[in-house]
Amino acid sequence: MRSLFKTLTITAVVITGLAGVSYAAPHGDGAMHPGRNAHVADQPDTDDLTPPMPVYVRAAMQPHLATVLHEVRAAQHRIAMDRHEGRLTPAAARRLHARAATIRAEALSAAASHGGRLPNGTFATLQHDMMRLDRSITRMA
Repeated sequence: MRSLFKTLTITAVVITGLAGVSYAAPHGDGAMHPGRNAHVADQPDTDDLTPPMPVYVRAAMQPHLATVLHEVRAAQHRIAMDRHEGRLTPAAARRLHARAATIRAEALSAAASHGGRLPNGTFATLQHDMMRLDRSITRMA
């Protein structure tokens, strides 16, 4: 249930970000429609004091990598909390942290070799590894 909620939340954020990026993108210089921007040139620019809104493209363009890294951070936090509360032994916590670090390293190296993006096959494999890690955390705690 938690994974479904995270997936839906991340999907909603990514779709909203992509919609914002598409509306913020320039739509040409008016060469195809010369009359479209004629009325804008006649009016003085009164909005000089308002800074342009930032467009966050990086997270929207790499949803797979962001998802995997977020899930690794959540798993590491869960391991730390379980260890702090005494549900995990130090050895089990080290083993689980090592597995989370391995998943993170695999994600980053795959993204580095594919221009910052994770291929679908690699993403599916990493999601499966995260599912096994989550299951191990639950079982050991």
